[in-house]
Amino acid sequence: MQSPRFTSTSFIVALLALFASTLGLAGCGGDPAETAETKPPVIECAAWETPIEGGGCCPPGLPCDMKCPPGEMPLEDGSCQAAGVPPEGCGEGFEPDGDGGCNAILPAEVCPKGKMAVPGETECHEVADCGVGDYGDIPVNVPGEPPTQFVNAAYAGGDSDGTEAKPWTKIQDGVDAAEAGAVVAVAAGSYEEDVVIQGKAVRLWGKCPSTVEVVGTAASIAAVQILKKSGGHTEIHNLAITGAKAGVGMTGASDVLIERDWIHDTGANGVVIEDAWGPTSATVTNSLIETTVAEGIHVVGADGIIEATVVRSTRSDGQGKRGRGVNIQANPSTGQRASAKIHSSLVDGNRSVGVLVVGADATIEASVVRNTLPDEQGKFGLGIDAEGSAPMGEKANLMLRSSLVERNRGPGVVVLAADATIEATVVRDNIIDGKGDGGVGIYVKDDIATGDRARVTVRTSLVDRNSVLGALVRGSDMTLEGTIVRNTSPDGHEQFGTGVQIADSPTTGGGRANVAVRYSLIAGNRYAGVAVLGSDATVEATVVSGTLPDGLAQFGRGISIQDDSTTSERANVVVRSSIVRENHEIGISIINADATIETTIVRATLPDELGQLGRGINIQSDDERAKVALRSSIVDENRDVGVMVIASDATIEKTSVGDTQKRSDGLFGDGIAALSDLGPATVTIIDSLVDSNDRAGISNFGATVAIESSTVTCNGFNIEGEEYSAIPFAFTKNEQNTCGCEDSTEVCHAVSSGLEPPAPLDPIPPAP
Repeated sequence: MQSPRFTSTSFIVALLALFASTLGLAGCGGDPAETAETKPPVIECAAWETPIEGGGCCPPGLPCDMKCPPGEMPLEDGSCQAAGVPPEGCGEGFEPDGDGGCNAILPAEVCPKGKMAVPGETECHEVADCGVGDYGDIPVNVPGEPPTQFVNAAYAGGDSDGTEAKPWTKIQDGVDAAEAGAVVAVAAGSYEEDVVIQGKAVRLWGKCPSTVEVVGTAASIAAVQILKKSGGHTEIHNLAITGAKAGVGMTGASDVLIERDWIHDTGANGVVIEDAWGPTSATVTNSLIETTVAEGIHVVGADGIIEATVVRSTRSDGQGKRGRGVNIQANPSTGQRASAKIHSSLVDGNRSVGVLVVGADATIEASVVRNTLPDEQGKFGLGIDAEGSAPMGEKANLMLRSSLVERNRGPGVVVLAADATIEATVVRDNIIDGKGDGGVGIYVKDDIATGDRARVTVRTSLVDRNSVLGALVRGSDMTLEGTIVRNTSPDGHEQFGTGVQIADSPTTGGGRANVAVRYSLIAGNRYAGVAVLGSDATVEATVVSGTLPDGLAQFGRGISIQDDSTTSERANVVVRSSIVRENHEIGISIINADATIETTIVRATLPDELGQLGRGINIQSDDERAKVALRSSIVDENRDVGVMVIASDATIEKTSVGDTQKRSDGLFGDGIAALSDLGPATVTIIDSLVDSNDRAGISNFGATVAIESSTVTCNGFNIEGEEYSAIPFAFTKNEQNTCGCEDSTEVCHAVSSGLEPPAPLDPIPPAP
């Protein structure tokens, strides 16, 4: 049986006209005999088609002038880019994985203690080479520079003067004797002392970290301190630094350089950059910071650059808390924001949080944040956390670009009442934390105390194989653009696995979430592809496909739109120019909510695990009427019912609903069904095509259905009406309707064959 949806002459002519227009052929090189009076043939579009400016007709479904197919983002040069990280978006030290993401180039195994590798390096290596001789490659006694002060713990002459022949035996002696800008060269040895640089800039330079070690005592706050007025390019090179307290601490010093140092096994933070004594700034580069306590690098009210550096295995403090890799925060005592840039670095195997940004500015680029564990109290395990500073009322601002956030024991990226841009980044394989809570890929949330909203843009990124939720937005604003969210897995109880969940904030008063999903691919998730509760969302030029039931065989819906039962907030969603296909149970579900679905294809919804349902669009009231406008769309090849309206209001205009199949138990197969259950259903069908459905084209169970200028053809029953719970059905029709099949047309009239109505469905409980 052929369907008029695919044999319309006007449709073929429209495609030819569109093809010619696209190639610039229209009006070019015509017949010389053609005159100005020659007119193109008049093309009459079918009621469900849209006339194209310049001639031709556009069928329902995706707009004929759509520049890029759903799931692809238009670029400024007119080309289209598939969702995910473009190959050129992979950062330095990364390579495309051929599947919308990037892999970091790193050794297959974790580097042993004292060795490191950053993205782009395939082998572990020493932090710095040792060179030859007592002082290796240290630039000593360079002409035009102050004289070098030499230090060698092995010198036993007792007459040290800082020359190479008579070196100091203590580093502090060399620092004290050095002129501003001088090199203090340190030979092999273990130096148990607390080094203080203050009042001048010096360059402290060891032979190499594997042979030169500074061991701080418990008498000082850090093994190496760089204090006020010691800025102006104070440098620390090629040292191993350890001790009872922090490794390196600085305040009131600017332009400090920490290069090729191994800071390890300290009793407190590895590196502290703090503004307590005035403006402070430092660069940490090509260094290894491991097995320190509380924080690997701590930036407070200051400016920091972390480049080509490894921060790993930070331990919790004495209370079993923290263990953060990098901590960047505003200083409430001085009122100063912090600012930090992390580039080409590896933050690995820390505790609590890999990178924490509080009321500060941070840029993370071409870096890897992975394997964060909960603290010793079993809390957190977050990859990156950006949040506002309540004492200062300052929002954090995060730029995360061309990076990888993976295998953390909790959410990969958290944005709490902060602003963030996530671009060309992979967030994957974040798993359930020590308390069994979700390993959400990206978690965007308002502040519990203040209700301040987060504002986030996620662009050309991959969110893959996370737990419970790929992305969660609560009481905040997010744009998800050109991004893939896929393969989200259930929690430890086999529940959930939603791709994107958008919800209001019932506990904070922060209000409704507002999210735009554009040019994206939401695929292979569990439970629901996109779930909107009590919030506002637009899904545009996006593909939502292959959603599976969770481990308990629940749901598998493509897009779920419903109210929040705890706040009574209705959802309001626009789905435009998108494809929703091959999901399970329901393609698009609208319960107690408002929705507009236009220029969208809802296709081939599959049964649930009991072999039932497979409904295209389900519109129903649970206790509040749903209101839906369905325009210029195609709903086809579904099972059970193409479009189901229960105790709600729907307008279906310029839409094609067809090829709905019976379920595996032989029931239903209706194109459009209306049911007055727990309230009246009203449906208006305008300029639409209802074709080739297994049972009824349009079925009415105690509802009111208006059919205007529509074609209902080749269905088991074209129009079916049944009384339901003593409520009579009602049809209103105009003379422009057409019924029948193939070449046979007839006046549209309703029959009653004793058919049973399809059943209402359950709302989807939100993931926690």
